[in-house]
Parts: sequence; structure tokens; C-alpha cells
Amino acid sequence: MLGDSARYSARRRDADAWLARMEARLAAMPPPGHTADVLDMQLREQKSFHAEVHQYKHQMELFAQLTQRLIAVYRSDDTSQIKRATEAVNHRYLELNNR
Repeated sequence: MLGDSARYSARRRDADAWLARMEARLAAMPPPGHTADVLDMQLREQKSFHAEVHQYKHQMELFAQLTQRLIAVYRSDDTSQIKRATEAVNHRYLELNNR
């Protein structure tokens, strides 16, 4: 159980750190420009951002699989904190993906 908990915590920390970086990057993006060259630069940045979000999808799937495995293996234990933490991480990822 200790190994599983450590693995979950490490993956969660990694996901939280990545999400925080991407959320900061998104927040720093300026509003749409008014000239073609500014819009072109912003479009390239948006495409780069979306590509990075899409690349991390596999990591999010692995994190979800680990969570489901922990919940299944330790079904007699209280896994509500793991569920809430995973839901929060998934929500943040979906928000990034939708923006």
C-alpha cells in the first residue's frame, strides 16, 4: 500500500505541476490582436498550447488508470480523498483542453 500511495502521490504532484504551468501560460496569453501579424503569432501560440495539452493526455489517462486500480484494490479503505483529488486534476485538465 505504501508503494501504491507513493506512486499515486508522485503522479499527482507531476500532474499538478504541469497543470499549474499550463494554467499560468494560458492566463498570460493576451487578448486577440487586431493586426494580421499579431493574430498569426497568437494562432501559432494557441496551436502550440493545444499540442502540448494533447500530448499530456496519455499521462492523464495513466493517472486515471492508477486511481481506478487503487480504488479497486483498496475498496475496503476510504478512498474518497483519492477520488476528490483525481476529479480535481481531471477537471483542471478538461478546462485547459476546452479553452
